[in-house]
Amino acid sequence: MEEIIKENGEQRKHQHIRYNPLKDDWVLVCPHRMRRPWAGQVEKVPELDVPQHDPNNPLCPRSQRSNGEINPDYTETFVFDNDFPAILEDCPELSDGESDPLFRTVSAKGKCRVICFHPNSSISLPLMTNE
Repeated sequence: MEEIIKENGEQRKHQHIRYNPLKDDWVLVCPHRMRRPWAGQVEKVPELDVPQHDPNNPLCPRSQRSNGEINPDYTETFVFDNDFPAILEDCPELSDGESDPLFRTVSAKGKCRVICFHPNSSISLPLMTNE
């Protein structure tokens, strides 16, 4: 039992895939995501008067993101590594916990990317064209 407790303590820190015996399926669990700066605030729906470039929007061209990096002056789709990814490439190996069928887990590793489809922050995806 001590081994399971120690194992579960590590699982609370790192992303992993947990087995759900009721559905016979695996579920992605990312507990470290709670360290993101967003605290779940609820905001009003923005008015239609949204600027084309908002310097406070960390996804806009030339804006500073929370990690201090400044986006390039992009004019097309811009893709970058997520500053607060759900899945990390570097994660400790977790045992599969087969000693207890309710605590079966395996490590989850990967890369999360952010896609900015357009430099204009006032336009939404349905309004974009193929150009």
